[in-house]
Amino acid sequence: METQAGWSKTVVIYSPTLKVSNLEMLPPGTGARYLECIRPHIAGLPLIAKAWRRTVPENFDVLVDMNARSISATVEEAIAEVCTIRSAR
Repeated sequence: METQAGWSKTVVIYSPTLKVSNLEMLPPGTGARYLECIRPHIAGLPLIAKAWRRTVPENFDVLVDMNARSISATVEEAIAEVCTIRSAR
């Protein structure tokens, strides 16, 4: 989706296979949920980490949602627990 300011707002759900460079330059332990990144100029190279964000910024190129994976894992665990309880009855 292209916005008026020229920013292409793309939200990516975190995955362990996602390649992101420049992470070592950002401070650890900020409590942020989102990692703001920029796309590389050459296709095939990893995303470039720009800043940690606690809220969704107004303008961004790529935003990695670091928490979406844990939310879906929690849902899957809850469904498995319900199935276990039902089968025990």
